[in-house]
Amino acid sequence: MLADVLQKVTWWREMIKTIAITARPDKTEAINLVEKIINYLKSKNVHIILDEKMVKKIRCDVTFQPLEEVKSDLVITIGGDGTVLLTAARLKTSCPIFSINMGTLGFLTETEPSRAIESLEKILSGDFEIEECERITSIIDDKRLPDALNEVLITSKQPAKLLHFQVKVDDKNVSSEKADGLLVATPIGSTAYALSAGGAIIDPRVKAFIIIPICPLGLTLKPLIVPSESTVTIKLLKPSTEALLVIDGQFQYDLSPNATIKIKRSATPALFARIKPVDIYRRIRKRLFYRGEDIEQKDFNS
Repeated sequence: MLADVLQKVTWWREMIKTIAITARPDKTEAINLVEKIINYLKSKNVHIILDEKMVKKIRCDVTFQPLEEVKSDLVITIGGDGTVLLTAARLKTSCPIFSINMGTLGFLTETEPSRAIESLEKILSGDFEIEECERITSIIDDKRLPDALNEVLITSKQPAKLLHFQVKVDDKNVSSEKADGLLVATPIGSTAYALSAGGAIIDPRVKAFIIIPICPLGLTLKPLIVPSESTVTIKLLKPSTEALLVIDGQFQYDLSPNATIKIKRSATPALFARIKPVDIYRRIRKRLFYRGEDIEQKDFNS
């Protein structure tokens, strides 16, 4: 898999000829930036495809196509983390995403609007790296659901009603617990809902994911990091409580009483174009408001 990705990196650097763009249609600033980027890319003789959802927002001579059908060398997203998550879910091909932050936190994004053109110049010159982020797949009664880039959440449909569930890893019993819900998150997702729920931050280079109970009653199940090759099985034990499965906060599915959910690593990772030098810890400091920037100014030998 890694060798294939490295080979694709070389190809992308030499062959970025078609770029797809999607953006938040509810933000005037995002639409204005799309038009600015279109003009820049046209000056570089790049073929542009706009997400069909923007057809009523952008009036220009470009191709419109549903993102699900797009075949391009790069996808630009303009929005926040929600826009990135939805884009990753809609793409049907392994295409790197380059994201411009126009949201609140923007942990998954790469650059700010003020530096969009400067960053795209680096992308087109090949001065970037591909970050490969693992996703997870949920299976309910042999039905495969969309991949999750951040997390899969199993939660009660009724506020203040607990779920009773059993957790197994590779068919080995871990625990049964009553809680508001249960999260299974990827390393990238470990900085999102999972972090707020009391989980640890997992370096994206670590091949693992984390299981976290949401407000457990019995305190028998603690946050648990398992290898990414594992299969996590969750079985609902209390049929009187209605439950939902939520993928990346974007997709919801009703769970039947006594439902069994299997979660495992997806065969298709998400790919992101990152400007060099890539520093995941700088992103953590900057996006999650750590005070790490002050440390960089100190001389540790003094």
